[in-house]
Amino acid sequence: MVQQEERLRLAQEKVERLRKELKVPVFGTALNPVKLNELNLQQSATQLTQARVEAVGSEGTADRAWETFTTTAPQRHYDS
Repeated sequence: MVQQEERLRLAQEKVERLRKELKVPVFGTALNPVKLNELNLQQSATQLTQARVEAVGSEGTADRAWETFTTTAPQRHYDS
């Protein structure tokens, strides 16, 4: 377990060093940094959730419209 923690710490240091060298911006607080790509992922997830909500709402609206149409439209009977 101690070896894994050490490897993790070294990897985190390497990532931080590379982030600074490559000038990758970080947002958030020092305790909870959010890298730009993480922020983009969060925004994309939010947009996906909104799209799903809209799709479900549209589906329900279409179902209600069809039900209203089929129950209120005059029935036509054709003689053969």
